[in-house]
Amino acid sequence: MLERDIHLIDAAVSWLLEPGSLNPGVRYHALRHLLGLAVDDDEVLKAQEMIMQSGPVPIVLAAQHPEGYWARPGGSHAPSYTSHNGHMFSCLSKTVSMGLRLPKEEREAFLEKYNTTLYKSCGAIMKEHVTGPDEILQNTEELKGYLDLGYEYIKTLKPKPTKKRSGLFLSCQT
Repeated sequence: MLERDIHLIDAAVSWLLEPGSLNPGVRYHALRHLLGLAVDDDEVLKAQEMIMQSGPVPIVLAAQHPEGYWARPGGSHAPSYTSHNGHMFSCLSKTVSMGLRLPKEEREAFLEKYNTTLYKSCGAIMKEHVTGPDEILQNTEELKGYLDLGYEYIKTLKPKPTKKRSGLFLSCQT
């Protein structure tokens, strides 16, 4: 690669990383996918916070019900989780972080294999859910295997009593 080309690439990456950017989502993705920074890196966390404070995001969040859902005309909804018999086995946060519920042995193996953590929702640690790293979200075959494991696991649990909800329910996951 020519020195001129390297300079152009460096200039483009610097532009994508500008902290005062009008599009903090671009900065977030440049930090994560071009520089390879971890999701818990301070700069990545700052970029996520800027996403939540700019563009249409604050407007959308202001319309959110205090319990964490948005009502839609006609009652249609698109939940941010999958469940069976009242037991959630996967969930997706507003920041596109995925939680997968797994049995103990598979959960421990997953945590070690992917060097990840237990999933957090609304500041609480979900003891049976692991945080799905970006690499698993891009490998749909492997992800399907873990979703199947989670589904088979929750089928062994006693069904929870049902409660009727109206509107769109999205949890307050961050």
